[in-house]
Amino acid sequence: MSTIQDDIADQILLSKASIAALSVGSILLVPQMFDAFNGMFPSPMTTFLVGRKSSPIRVENDTVKSGGYNLNIPDSIKALNGAPSFRLEMIRLPTAGAILKIGDLLAKSGYFTKTPELEFMRHLRNGIAHGNQFNFVPAEPRRPASFETFVIENGLHGKTVLGDFIESGDVLALFDLLESNLRLGLYTVGH
Repeated sequence: MSTIQDDIADQILLSKASIAALSVGSILLVPQMFDAFNGMFPSPMTTFLVGRKSSPIRVENDTVKSGGYNLNIPDSIKALNGAPSFRLEMIRLPTAGAILKIGDLLAKSGYFTKTPELEFMRHLRNGIAHGNQFNFVPAEPRRPASFETFVIENGLHGKTVLGDFIESGDVLALFDLLESNLRLGLYTVGH
């Protein structure tokens, strides 16, 4: 029988896999890599079909007939290559999304009063939700919030979370610790 701890640990694992897949996929944003990849197919990819609620994708006989949104790949690559800082930001986006998802799951389970690394995760999640900036109410942080050499203190208020304070690799290491501790049953559910 699966526990809440196992369910959250599974979501952490899924989030790490998504970050890995998107990071590997970002290599294709270099025009030469995309051209080489695209050259392996009989007809070049110029768009990527993205699902929409308002226009569901309709498939007949393994062929898309209608629906969805066609994202123009060459235009997107051109835009990213015109602004290299966008590439770094693009790699951080799935990490930010994973922080929000895992933070929300942990919050619903009442884990945040237990350990410095869970308190650390709570502040990362809140900072990402506040435009990627630490945002403390008076007297925050109330409890120790740390992970490895990172310590969250009130002086970080207004500072950038992902990119300045911490990077995606550090978040993945935090996820490893949280996943392991969840599977070992070191965190208890509290509300």
